[in-house]
Amino acid sequence: MNYRKGLQILMMAVLLGSIGVLSAEAQEQASNAARQQWEALQDQGAARYQAGDYAEAERIARQALALAEHAFGPDHFATAVSLNNLAMVLQDQGRYEEAEPLLRRARAIAEKVLGTEHPDIAGSSGNAQQQWKALQEQFVAHYRAGDYAGAEQLARKALAIAERAVGPEHPATAISLNNLGVCRTSGCFW
Repeated sequence: MNYRKGLQILMMAVLLGSIGVLSAEAQEQASNAARQQWEALQDQGAARYQAGDYAEAERIARQALALAEHAFGPDHFATAVSLNNLAMVLQDQGRYEEAEPLLRRARAIAEKVLGTEHPDIAGSSGNAQQQWKALQEQFVAHYRAGDYAGAEQLARKALAIAERAVGPEHPATAISLNNLGVCRTSGCFW
């Protein structure tokens, strides 16, 4: 079944269920079908993302988000996961301004659903931390190879992530600022 047809059937089932026409069993079947379709989209998007096909991964992530919002609601955890996945694809394309509100919304939903003390919430800055560390490693490689323009671009990305994730006073932000300065000054060490 293609995505559009499946979404139409699912939306009809949700509508009929909301007005009491569908039995509880039919509603559960529709919900299970939506979950399976959403999971399939998640798997497809992850495969395209891992293959570096960000345009296709973005298209699939947007489909998964639309399905999650329609089938499960705007405040469901699946919607938060879809928002986060779309944001990751956008960030990897350098579209940080588009990704940021999606990440904020995903975190708000996750906090609402799981609570602020849940380990997944308390450690959710881990994605930003992992991205920052990966950018740091790439920065060092480019800098050592003499690709100062590439190193500067990576330092700018790392600085943007650090400022957003941990704020201007954090050591990660200071390291990123230092690396940016290193690109502009020869003979500096970090």
